[in-house]
Amino acid sequence: MSLKLAQTWVNAAFRIPLIAQNAMNLFEKAAADGADATLIAAPELLKNGKCCLAHRTGQELVVRELSPSQQQAFGIEPNSMVQELEPQDVPQELPPIRRVNLSDVRIDDRLQHDAREPNRSQTVMIAPD
Repeated sequence: MSLKLAQTWVNAAFRIPLIAQNAMNLFEKAAADGADATLIAAPELLKNGKCCLAHRTGQELVVRELSPSQQQAFGIEPNSMVQELEPQDVPQELPPIRRVNLSDVRIDDRLQHDAREPNRSQTVMIAPD
């Protein structure tokens, strides 16, 4: 994701140009460092008068308005903005796939086969590839 979306949101959201530039600096630094950026802005800083949390990864920008109780839970003071950079999560490699084949399926007695108790009437061998 380009920084253009973040720039558009910052310009539309913030009341004070200096605060908008500080927010944009965070997103630009995150992009340059390959990091995720999170900011929480107090309502007084925003044109809509609502506290918000914005999180930008290399792929997306998510902005969420916070309720007064959420703002209080985050400890956001009036006229403040919290900024945080975090290294991007490196996807963990999935473990190697273990392929399993059924081999030597044998039903000991087709007339006595009880599907509810397969272990009594059939033998199944499982052999990994």
